Amino acid sequence: MAETVLSPRSVTDGPLELDPALDPFAHESVKRLVTRYGSPLFVIDVERVRRQYRRLAAALPGVDLHYALKPLPHWSVINALNAEGAFFDLATNGEVELVRRLKVAPKRCIHTHPIKRDSDIRTALAYGVNRFVIDNPDELRKFVKYRTRSSLLIRVSFSSPEARCDLSRKFGCGRQNCGSGSTACRFMSDPKRPARRCS
Repeated sequence: MAETVLSPRSVTDGPLELDPALDPFAHESVKRLVTRYGSPLFVIDVERVRRQYRRLAAALPGVDLHYALKPLPHWSVINALNAEGAFFDLATNGEVELVRRLKVAPKRCIHTHPIKRDSDIRTALAYGVNRFVIDNPDELRKFVKYRTRSSLLIRVSFSSPEARCDLSRKFGCGRQNCGSGSTACRFMSDPKRPARRCS
C-alpha cells in the first residue's frame, strides 16, 4: 500500500493511503497525486518495500539483512521492515533515537559509521546496541574502555575492477592495516598484555 509523505505546507500531518489497486508510480497516478498535493512530492510504496525485502531474504537464506537507515529513515519503512524481521544498520545518534522511538529491538541493530565519536558509542550502548563495525586501528582503540560491553566486526576493504561503484577507498580496512584477528582480540581483552592467540 502506497503512502504519500506530505510537505510541511500540507493541511494534514499524517500520510494518506492511496488506492492499493493503483501503481503509485504509474504516469497517471503521479499526475493525480501532484494535482492533489503539489510538487515536489515524495511517495513511499510500503507494500513494494515488503515485497523487495522478501525477495532478497528468499535469495539469501540464513543471512541477517540489515537495512541502512541513512538513505530513507522514514518510520513507515522502518516499521514495515521491522515487522518482516529485518535488522538495521545505524550510523548516527539520530538514527539510534529513531529506532528507539519505534521500539526496534537493539539486538537487531548494528552501528556502522566509519568514524565514531565517543558520544556516538555511548549513545548506542545506552540503548543496548552493542555491535559495531570498525574500519581501522584508530577506531579499534576507541573501544578499549568499552571492551566488556561491545562486540566488533572488522570491515575489510576489497577492491574490484568489476565494481560499478568501488567503495573500497571509503570503507573498510586494507589488508596491510588489518593485522591479525588474534592481535585485535588481544588488544581488546587487555591492551597492556603481550600478544597471545585468541580463538
